[in-house]
Amino acid sequence: MNNLEEKLVENWSKLFNQLYDIVSYEELLAQMYLRRSIVTEGEVEANKNVEALKKAGGVFVVYESALAYAVTLSITKLFEPKKRLSFLSLLKEAEILKIDRKLKFQELQIAHKETLDKYKYARDNFFAHKNREISNVDLPSYDDAMSLVDDCIEFMNDLGSEIGRGHTYINRRDEFSLDMKTGFEKLLDVLKAH
Repeated sequence: MNNLEEKLVENWSKLFNQLYDIVSYEELLAQMYLRRSIVTEGEVEANKNVEALKKAGGVFVVYESALAYAVTLSITKLFEPKKRLSFLSLLKEAEILKIDRKLKFQELQIAHKETLDKYKYARDNFFAHKNREISNVDLPSYDDAMSLVDDCIEFMNDLGSEIGRGHTYINRRDEFSLDMKTGFEKLLDVLKAH
């Protein structure tokens, strides 16, 4: 493997790690909502969970906000052309090695335009620049966010199959989801016990 291929593989791996970070952030954010939801938990359990979370003071309010911030900035960063490490910078590196995935990337963007637009609006007007006229934003649903992440993982694996000796990762999103759900349930159990 030459230096260009090594650099491409290194940056490809860094972006994949960022995708898995996004999965973890999104899963924890979803748990914050789901464990308080009467629809998913039932009224009695949802109320117990709310009371348990209140025991930590305002920590979970800040935690939830920080997760929304992390998800939004992490996803928008992947799609920004000027960032040192983004899909577009990775595509430029791949082009040097005669690997062209621009069309697949455009298809990804078109398929998730509404989701990406919501994240970009939230980033530009709420999280990064705090527009005074906006007090909250409508983030994409969990399903829309995870559909985007799954397609990003598929895109990255397609690109990875062409670089170096052929690099791909198994889509371990379900495993990450279960880990976050289990961990959050254990945290709630500890809070309920005290």
